[in-house]
Amino acid sequence: MDKNTISKKEGIVMNSKLYFGDPIHFFSQFTYFMTLEDIDWDAQFYYYYRITDDNFIQIAYGLDDKKHSICAQYQKTNQDLKSYLKKILINYVKANRFYAGYLVFVGSTLFSESEFSSMIESIENELDEAKYQASQSKTPFIDYLEKMNFNPKPNGNTKYSWTIGCPNAEGKHFLMISSLNDEWGCGYCKRKGKLPELKSWLQEISIKEDQRNLSTMMKELKEGGEIQTKTTLKWWMKRY
Repeated sequence: MDKNTISKKEGIVMNSKLYFGDPIHFFSQFTYFMTLEDIDWDAQFYYYYRITDDNFIQIAYGLDDKKHSICAQYQKTNQDLKSYLKKILINYVKANRFYAGYLVFVGSTLFSESEFSSMIESIENELDEAKYQASQSKTPFIDYLEKMNFNPKPNGNTKYSWTIGCPNAEGKHFLMISSLNDEWGCGYCKRKGKLPELKSWLQEISIKEDQRNLSTMMKELKEGGEIQTKTTLKWWMKRY
């Protein structure tokens, strides 16, 4: 059976831009090496690796050892297997910490619990340093976000990386900011730009919100002769 990759790209799968194939037909080529647990959801994730004939290392995982997905792929170097898997794991944990937090070590054929803990510690130290550097070099864009009560926070990816709750989703997902060039972007909403584009988008969001609230208020007035909910009344008093 062919053991080559379908793509020569490298990285951690976070969205549809990276796809390394469905391992269902060749999962027997993967070797188990670790189990981690999400305590909040009481779920265990099983991790596997394979080395392809075209010299890539792929990592796949499955929730409770069921359907598996390839979550990372990198060109193999001259490092020994354990050292390179450690490097990939660190990248994987850093990339997923916003969504999954830090998973808990359960067991591994390659790493001890203390070795896994040291990986997490090294990630946290690196993030803390990047956050500190970001906080020491605020830009006018970051000042604007603070003034508008968006509460921007360094996220630790780089010394230029910040996040705020997306204004189009009541903070349910993040809007990413780079203070290097004062740029922002939201992958969910597919919007990006600099400060002028953000101000324009905020105005657009505000208009849509007013339209929704006005429609709700008119419905309440028609049905009961007066504003019936505190939320609508609060919006009306604030708006006018």
